[in-house]
Amino acid sequence: MAGPGERVWVLDIPYGMQVDGATWHPAVKTHLYVGRALPAHLVPYAPGPYTLGRFIENSLNPGDPTPSPEPTGALEPRKIQFEAADAIAERAAAGGRLFLLADEPGVGKTISAVLGATAVGDLRGAQRVLVVADRPAAITIGHWCRTITALGDGGLDWVVITWDRLDKVKDHTWDVIIADEAHALRRTTTKRWKLWATVSGYARPHDKAPFVIATTATPGHTPLELPYLAPAYAQVLSEPMRDWASGTQRGTAFATALESHGVGVERGRYGATWTTDPARRAADLEAGARLARRRASSGDAAPRGAVGTGADLRHAGDAHADRAVCLRV
Repeated sequence: MAGPGERVWVLDIPYGMQVDGATWHPAVKTHLYVGRALPAHLVPYAPGPYTLGRFIENSLNPGDPTPSPEPTGALEPRKIQFEAADAIAERAAAGGRLFLLADEPGVGKTISAVLGATAVGDLRGAQRVLVVADRPAAITIGHWCRTITALGDGGLDWVVITWDRLDKVKDHTWDVIIADEAHALRRTTTKRWKLWATVSGYARPHDKAPFVIATTATPGHTPLELPYLAPAYAQVLSEPMRDWASGTQRGTAFATALESHGVGVERGRYGATWTTDPARRAADLEAGARLARRRASSGDAAPRGAVGTGADLRHAGDAHADRAVCLRV
């Protein structure tokens, strides 16, 4: 595509806009410019670091990638964020495949997740980190990219997208994935879910799947919102995935599996819900404590701040925080 001394430039041209020199290429589904240098009038459309556009551009120029910026040091992580990152790394070091970071809003999950992903990448010799952020992209992508730039990328290739762009990255391999606002996966019959299952290696063997850091301040108003945790439950309990995610009704299957482990689940008109029986909820808490003690005595204790699958629920930030016992496995 590029001749001697030339390179390929990816351009983020707004939909419907025509810009001289920018050519749409259907094979890569983006606007490109080929030349020795990017003309001044096209510079404003050049993708920033850690964006999908930059990732595609570097993929098209393997011998001449655009270098990542040096860390700015503009953010100073707090103790609680270092602790969360350590817990994420400990879970990965123990062979886990998922960590649920469920701190309340304002605690700083973004910094914790970036630090944690960097640590996991170092532990596992990773190359690529995918961040799937919520919309609006104009705000969230910039927020994540600035955080990565401030803290440093750890020598990893980071790509930040939003949930509606999963189809753009499904054909690439990812070593670590941050699923921001993971409750966006609460519906398992959507195209988003199918793409997520592909990207995250949902059905892959535990040692072949990327490490996932799921972040949300509202981990689950009902059991039907949590099937994305099924691989972690199956791994921790040494049970087959079909016990947690069989058939097309993944939410129902997940709720049934929770119930089989003694978690209080009730069946209503619209599916499974957490029990409202105070005595049963108290029993759930005790059952969770017993399971945690059993894991500790077997030498498989969860990391500090982790509950069961590696869920950091010390600040669940949910009106039903006591129901977080469902994450004790």
